[in-house]
Amino acid sequence: MRFSIIIPVYNAEKYLAECLDSVLEQTYTDFEVICINDGSTDNSIEILQNYSQKSNRICVINNSKNMGPSCRNKGLKFAKGDYVLFVDSDDFLCKETLQICKEKLNGEDIDILEFGCKAISERECLEDSLVNEDIRITEVTFPITGMQWLLKRHTEKNYIAIACAKVFSRKFLVENDITFYEGILHEDELFLINCLVKAKKMIAIVDYLYIYRRRDGSVTTQKNKIRNLDSLVVVLNEALVLWKNLEREDEVWIVNNYKKTLIKRIKYLMALYPEHRKMTLGRKEDQDLFDQIYMMEDVLVRKKEKFTEKELSSIKKNKNILVYGAGIVAMEVLGLLEENDVPIKGVVVTHKEINASSLLGYKVDQIDEWVVEKENVMVVVAVAKGKQQEIVENLQGLQFKKILCIER
Repeated sequence: MRFSIIIPVYNAEKYLAECLDSVLEQTYTDFEVICINDGSTDNSIEILQNYSQKSNRICVINNSKNMGPSCRNKGLKFAKGDYVLFVDSDDFLCKETLQICKEKLNGEDIDILEFGCKAISERECLEDSLVNEDIRITEVTFPITGMQWLLKRHTEKNYIAIACAKVFSRKFLVENDITFYEGILHEDELFLINCLVKAKKMIAIVDYLYIYRRRDGSVTTQKNKIRNLDSLVVVLNEALVLWKNLEREDEVWIVNNYKKTLIKRIKYLMALYPEHRKMTLGRKEDQDLFDQIYMMEDVLVRKKEKFTEKELSSIKKNKNILVYGAGIVAMEVLGLLEENDVPIKGVVVTHKEINASSLLGYKVDQIDEWVVEKENVMVVVAVAKGKQQEIVENLQGLQFKKILCIER
């Protein structure tokens, strides 16, 4: 049994050697490594060339421009193994990964094998202690269909759409013409939907065989947030086509549940970027659904329907209201303030560089910018309950006197 390990590489010089070492040190040795240099501008290509000279297992393919994770498609074209693994260039495989997978597959005609993940901090190396962030799965020893697996994961609330931490039959991918959708974010999500709809035999093991690096303090750019919205609509549109012929009761349930999740995420991004609502995508028969989303009718399934009498009384005593938060709760509170004709001075967060620049048309400022007005404003804290105490302590440290936490 031969494995093909496909690694997309883009400006990964900091971690690439560790990743390649973890692959080359596998205890099971019948494998090939296909690295796609995806237009790197750092020393990644030099590292790849050095490793390919040391090991004839490594094949390096160069992209002249950056394509993103969908460059894995090039790796699939060159792959010769019976099974395919996708590894990101800042992640690791445990030394026994291939050996354990080989034993579990046991020569059976399995389409997909899933295994567990663990995370390490960006500042840690493989030998350091693992952070408490992992993808927990339950074992599936007897083959089930991909849709049964999806139902199981959603019921257990542990579905995460990543292509890594799985082994795919290359024959299964080729026969079903399954590749990564190019030019979008969330390509893993659409790839997995495609796989799960078509997979007839899938198993899962609890072993943590994949270790991914959790990047600390990463910042999503405004451009990527807009692209995020475009990509989610593409995922939903393509998924609708794949789901049309599913008729079993459990399949219909999981499709509807997944569809609601996608629509909720799309609506959330549309609320953040109202100027970007007029996009038209998809086939004619799907346009009604998209039109409903684009119209922004009932953007949120509101948990906060109205203010309590105490909240509204406190708010109306103050003419200068700052809303703290840039998420779902903040959007609900902004809507309620407008419904109650309460003047809104602005929207604030602790770090504006990692949030949207505006929320429902209101500019998002950093709270530090309002310190000079601390005596004159009331800060309405509109975030999830678990985060309120930390924010209140921060506001008190900045000497804001009037603070109101919204119940939700």
